[in-house]
Amino acid sequence: MKMLKVSRGALFLCDTCYHIIEESGRIDDGRALSDDVIDEICPNCEDNNKPLLDDLLGSEE
Repeated sequence: MKMLKVSRGALFLCDTCYHIIEESGRIDDGRALSDDVIDEICPNCEDNNKPLLDDLLGSEE
């Protein structure tokens, strides 16, 4: 697992997803150039903020 920083926090990517994103030139110094990479990661990768964001988006408060 490798860490990739995005604007909303850190993603922990499997080696395959990290290398695909890296080869496409969308990583600069450990930081994703855009948050679009979040939509392209596999289920084995971890987005620590996803449960919180899903809860906030689904909240009716």
